[in-house]
Amino acid sequence: MGYGAIVRDSDCFVLGRSKSFKETAIDVEWAELISFEENVKVVGDLNISKVVFEFEVPIWSTGLKREVGTLLSWCN
Repeated sequence: MGYGAIVRDSDCFVLGRSKSFKETAIDVEWAELISFEENVKVVGDLNISKVVFEFEVPIWSTGLKREVGTLLSWCN
């Protein structure tokens, strides 16, 4: 499984990026979760105070919305 993170500002200028590969097969939701974790790390390393995450998997916008909101509040 390959995954990556790209951090852009409001003008789409790339502020940072990260990518990696793991020798494993996982489902889409887990891949998206790993990618989210990587994005949080990159944003933390860049010391960014406000961030908007975009996801491809619908479960992120419904079932886990509260938990992601809690995590983002904790990161502030």
